[in-house]
Amino acid sequence: MLTISEIPVKPNERHEAILLALHWFGKLQFEPLKRAVNLITDSKFNYANLLKKFTSRMDDTGPNIFTPDQIDWHLLKDLYTLEEAELLNNKPLNAQAMGRMPEQGSLSVFQCELSLTEEGKRLADRVVQGRRAMFRPTRPYRTTIFVACAFGREEIDQFYKERLEPICTTAGYVPKRVDLVEPSQTIMNEILEGINAAECILADLTFARPSVYFEIGIAFGLGIHPILTCRSDYEKSQDDYLKVHFDLAQFKISYWSRNADGVFSWTNDLGPGPRLKTVLQQNASKIQT
Repeated sequence: MLTISEIPVKPNERHEAILLALHWFGKLQFEPLKRAVNLITDSKFNYANLLKKFTSRMDDTGPNIFTPDQIDWHLLKDLYTLEEAELLNNKPLNAQAMGRMPEQGSLSVFQCELSLTEEGKRLADRVVQGRRAMFRPTRPYRTTIFVACAFGREEIDQFYKERLEPICTTAGYVPKRVDLVEPSQTIMNEILEGINAAECILADLTFARPSVYFEIGIAFGLGIHPILTCRSDYEKSQDDYLKVHFDLAQFKISYWSRNADGVFSWTNDLGPGPRLKTVLQQNASKIQT
C-alpha cells in the first residue's frame, strides 16, 4: 500500500488554513486549531477579524478528552497528511495523558501541541503571500538530483557525463536531465515536477541559457538552494554574453575548464561534490526542526 509520502498530494483549502493558523499562532492544540481553521475558511473573516474572534474564544477550549462526535475527522485526516508530508510537528503536553488513534500515525487529539517544521513554515509563507502551495515528497522518496544545463552542446554533454553525473551517483542519487528522459507529460510539467521531487538541483550556467535561469528560479521558489557550476571563462568576462548574470553571481559557483586533451578540472575549488554533501546533511537536519 502506498503512503502519503509516495504519492502526489495536492494541498486543499483546509491544508492551507492549517498552515495559516500555525503560521499566525505558532503552536496550537487540536480544538483551538480546529476553531482557527473554521474561522480562516469562512471568507467573511479577514486577518484582523480572525485574530479578534479567535482570541476571544481562547479561554473556551472545551474538554481535553473528545468523544467521536466532537472530533472533526476531516481535519484530523488533514493533520495526518501534513505530518506525513513532514510539514507538521506534534509534541505531547503530558505523555501520560496522550491517547493514540488506531492506525493513524503518531498524531493524537489528546494533549498534543502542533507546530510547523521548517518546510512547513516555508510552505506557509507561500500561502501568506498568495502563492501556490506545492507539497514535496518526503526525503526518503526524493531520490533524484535535477540537473539544469544547456542542451545540444557537445562540451556540456561531455562535462555532464564525466563530472556532474558521477557527483550525483556517488551521493546515492539519480541525476535527472529532462532532455534525456522520455516525457510522460508536457515539458513544462516535467520540469516543475522534476524539480519539486528532487532532493537538490545542480545547475551549470555555461551559455547563459534562459531555461537554466528559469529552472533555478523555480528551485529557489520551492526552498531548494541550487548548487551552481560554470565554465571558467565566464568568471571575469566583460562580455555580457559570457558573464554570469548579477543575480546569481553573488552565490558560490564552482568554475571548470577543459584542457587541450579534453580533460575537465575545477579551477577555483574542489567542485560541487563537497557542497552537495553539506546540502544533503542540512536537508536531513531540517526534518524535525
